[in-house]
Amino acid sequence: MILKAGAETGDQSIFELVDAAIPPQHLDPIKPTILQVDGVKVSSFSFGLYM
Repeated sequence: MILKAGAETGDQSIFELVDAAIPPQHLDPIKPTILQVDGVKVSSFSFGLYM
């Protein structure tokens, strides 16, 4: 019982840590505005935005 609860909590934690990306059709219209903010760069690894 304790092991099951720990495994379920661990699974939830892993899913929360997974980076969920915005779909391209939502990001493309606002990407130029985002890139104008100081400190925001384009990540060459994931092709995403990061600060």
